[in-house]
Amino acid sequence: MNSSGRFLTRHTLATRMIHALFAVSIIVQLGTSYFMHGPRHGQPDGWLLSVHEYAGLAATVLAFGFWLILLARRKGTSVGQLFPWFSDRRLIVLWEDIVYHARALIAFRLPEYREESALASAVHGLGLALMTLLAVTGTIYFFGHYEGLPLTGFIWLALWTHGMFANVAWFYLIGHAGLGIIHHYTTRFSLREMWSLERCK
Repeated sequence: MNSSGRFLTRHTLATRMIHALFAVSIIVQLGTSYFMHGPRHGQPDGWLLSVHEYAGLAATVLAFGFWLILLARRKGTSVGQLFPWFSDRRLIVLWEDIVYHARALIAFRLPEYREESALASAVHGLGLALMTLLAVTGTIYFFGHYEGLPLTGFIWLALWTHGMFANVAWFYLIGHAGLGIIHHYTTRFSLREMWSLERCK
């Protein structure tokens, strides 16, 4: 908030809403993946697997909605900041930010929160790409399984990729949420930046 009590954020309401829904769908999928099981001894799929699959379909829709908002919005982190890998200038800025964070950690201190951090933006971009990959590969397997296609070729590759990167998603979710909480309590950053559904003034 500013001195007049108005809520300030650089993220649009649409961005915050789809981020919240996307995050919930991902948490549901990761949570169910830990306990669910597939067909066993001729029995039907467990109900947790069904929850996982339908949450995954929702995540796929939300992922593409997120991409559309990123491309259309005029406020917030730019696509170039999220994916700096194709710009020499942005890569230089990213490297400088990595060095800044590394020096702070070596000195056993928390790096100062910077709203336009190149490292944070790049990590967010990687997270979005990771979650999109999981959603798409899971959807490919779901429809292949639904149509009764054999678990070979492209369907097998989708399932293998989905399972392989699901482990990475756990690390990302824990790290992302953990750092957000740490910054919320130790810097001027507020979780309302992304989790409030108020319209910014």
